[in-house]
Amino acid sequence: MASRRKIYFFALWLILLLTNSLWATDFRIIPGQRIGSITLGMSRQEVHRTLHAPNQVCRLRNGIIQESWLSRRKFSQADVESGLYWKWNFVTVYFRLNQVAQVEVNSPHFTTSSKLSTRKSAIDWAKQFKPLRSTNYRRDRYDTGGYPGAKHFMVYDDAVKRGVAWRYGVWGDLAPEPNPNGPLEVVIIHRRRQPVILDPDGGNRFVRTSPDKHLR
Repeated sequence: MASRRKIYFFALWLILLLTNSLWATDFRIIPGQRIGSITLGMSRQEVHRTLHAPNQVCRLRNGIIQESWLSRRKFSQADVESGLYWKWNFVTVYFRLNQVAQVEVNSPHFTTSSKLSTRKSAIDWAKQFKPLRSTNYRRDRYDTGGYPGAKHFMVYDDAVKRGVAWRYGVWGDLAPEPNPNGPLEVVIIHRRRQPVILDPDGGNRFVRTSPDKHLR
């Protein structure tokens, strides 16, 4: 009897271990539904129980709350020579009426069922998700001395009906054209038939430095 009980508890422990492991390593992007363990419609409290306290909180217009979680490891300078200049991998969640309305990630570990990620280009994504609504967006960056810095030019491609969007961009001092053939900056999921919420900061809070050597 005791041996059966041990086997039972061992099996239960193994199931819980596998379930937690699968949950922790879920890097799926499902348009219109979720990225990883964060699902559209989750409450803010549920997200906090899953990801713990956010690293940054911003209150935007129309009552939207933007919260971000950063990876534990900060990228070295050698890591950011790709031109994206992120300091960390991150997930950003937008809450409307205390529920998840949008999720965005920059890590290439998150992929769709067809292996699309931020490593793929906007053209690669557009082949699978149509029709698209494109929005051009510019964010000016200033250094601590008050001098103008590199401008961040971005394009949001949004498959509104499918509930997925992606962003690519370029840095410059004039008006360079973002390259749709290069890797993406972020991938975004949102509610189907509701347009993407534009990041008012452009993600500059996660940028290591203005890429001066790339200015034209």
